[in-house]
Amino acid sequence: MKQNIPTVFLDAPRDVERFLSYGDVIICEGKNSVKKVTRDLISQGLESIGFIGDITYCRSIYDRYLGYVEALKEAGLKQDSSIVVTSHTDYKYYKTQEVDAAIATFPYMPEAIVCANDDIALDVIRCLKKRGLSVPEDVAVTGYDNVEGMAQAEPILTTVRVGNQRLGRRLVQQLMWRLQNPSFPKEIVYIGVEVIFRQSSQKNMKVMPEASNN
Repeated sequence: MKQNIPTVFLDAPRDVERFLSYGDVIICEGKNSVKKVTRDLISQGLESIGFIGDITYCRSIYDRYLGYVEALKEAGLKQDSSIVVTSHTDYKYYKTQEVDAAIATFPYMPEAIVCANDDIALDVIRCLKKRGLSVPEDVAVTGYDNVEGMAQAEPILTTVRVGNQRLGRRLVQQLMWRLQNPSFPKEIVYIGVEVIFRQSSQKNMKVMPEASNN
């Protein structure tokens, strides 16, 4: 950046607008997609819905949290801060111990837990199983990313598909465009995603694995 070399970032800090002075930013859409996931939980009659994710980490995680909050607000449900864990941790809840500690702070087990990504969601499922709880029968769980190999998880995880090849292609396209247009104002580009409803979030109904909703 000191050499004025065009730069494109994948994601950014929460104050992404200030970050634009450094280069263009590509962000995977998270607010509307997680809002849709949370709405689906609410449509099943669930009211105690928790959230786990380090919202200080980056803009995309923060956007996912905002989607969760908006879905609750629009449904007239009060957010219970005692089942919401959003504080900063050393490993941003990418370690099972941090997820387990987060769940241990819950004064009661929520009907559903919206997770900021699939890694957290898988650890949540593991930690719930250690406590003798089943997913989704006892607690519905959702993730984000559609991590490769997730289809082998039990139960199959409701998530949001990003599409890494498409994302990588868009990053390169933006960089090539910036090289040709160095004086244009910096841009924030949101990449569209796909919500995939699977068994882990279907607490009160049965669905086929891979059932999706674009």
